[in-house]
Formats: sequence, C-alpha cells, structure tokens
Amino acid sequence: MSKKILYGIIAIIIVAGIVMFFVNGFNVGNIYGSYTKIGFYNENSVNRDEVAQIVNEVFEGQEAMLQDVEYFGEMVLITLPTATDEQIDNFVAKVNEKYTLEYDRDDLDILTMPSLTFTEIASPYVLPIAISIVLSALYIGIRYRALGMWKMIGKTILAVILVQAVLVSIYLILNLPLDISIVPAVLIALGIAFLYVTNDNNHLLDAKKVEAEA
Repeated sequence: MSKKILYGIIAIIIVAGIVMFFVNGFNVGNIYGSYTKIGFYNENSVNRDEVAQIVNEVFEGQEAMLQDVEYFGEMVLITLPTATDEQIDNFVAKVNEKYTLEYDRDDLDILTMPSLTFTEIASPYVLPIAISIVLSALYIGIRYRALGMWKMIGKTILAVILVQAVLVSIYLILNLPLDISIVPAVLIALGIAFLYVTNDNNHLLDAKKVEAEA
C-alpha cells in the first residue's frame, strides 16, 4: 500500500470521526458514565437474590450490579445507570413489603454521580504518556540522526498524533464505550506508531547507504 493511499484512508477515518463527534459525542460507557448507587441496609439480613428480583421489577431494562457490603449480609449495594425518584420510591415500597419494614427514601444510602467528560477521563494519563512520547521521539531522533535529528523527532510526533487520532475516530465511528479498554488501546496505538516510524527510517537508511555506495 502506497503512502498516498494510507494517508487518504487516515484522512477519511479522522474526518468521519470528527463528524460523529458532533453527531453523538463520546460514549463514556458504564464505568465513566453517570450512575446511581443505592445502599439497602436491613439489620435482620438481606438476601441479594431477593433484592435482585425487586431491582429487575422496578428498574426493568437497566443493567444493575449488586454486591454484598456487610460481612453478615445486612447490606446490598445496587449500582444502576439511572434511577428516577419514582423508581426509588417504588423500590422502597417493595422492600418494605418484602421485609416488613417502614423505610422511606431517606433510609437508603443514595449516591448519584454525573458522567465524566473526555478531558476528565484522559487527564490522569496525559503526563505519563506525553513523557513516554517525548523520550521515544528523542531516542528515535538520536538513533536516526543521519536522516536529520529534528526531522526524525517531528516525524515521530506526527505519526503518534495521526495514529491516536485514528484510534479516537474509530471509537467515535463505532460508538465504542470509553472504558478500561481505552488505556491498552492507546498503548498499542503508540507501539504501532513507533514501529512504523522505525521501520520506515530503516528503509530510508538502507536507501541512503546504497546511494552512498553507488
């Protein structure tokens, strides 16, 4: 595949990603998206399977995660994508009926968290990744200084930018969630960028040696 065709494909993917960003934005997924946590406590013990059945009835269609919190099975923590006031009130009514309680919503531990922005998700990784890119670019610039040190550094950084832009565009086009998979994906993309630059530079060095020997 010629470089012109490769760059053309990259340009199409990036443009499509930009379009999808304005259409749908980022899919922050379940980990970084908004969620509601409901802590249900009963000193006479809680059966998680029974609570799960109530949750499925009240929050029908939502993917809920339940986990035991107290060692003696007195509390269950329920994590949901969303929970309206009406649904919470309905949940309280059903657990009151099931466990013969007189709870109201204030007797539940309710925590609602908004979704994170892309900037908030990426911020912890920016500095270490930036340092890795700079050090790698310097190494490549020094190793291939015969081809022009600053030219090689600029080429490396440009390759990293393009590969990461393609990665983000693919996430946008396919509407993939930004979850824990994004970290290894970024690292793999960095590896591809450095591998491409190194391989291309080796070809340029070989061509330069052949030209010098001619």
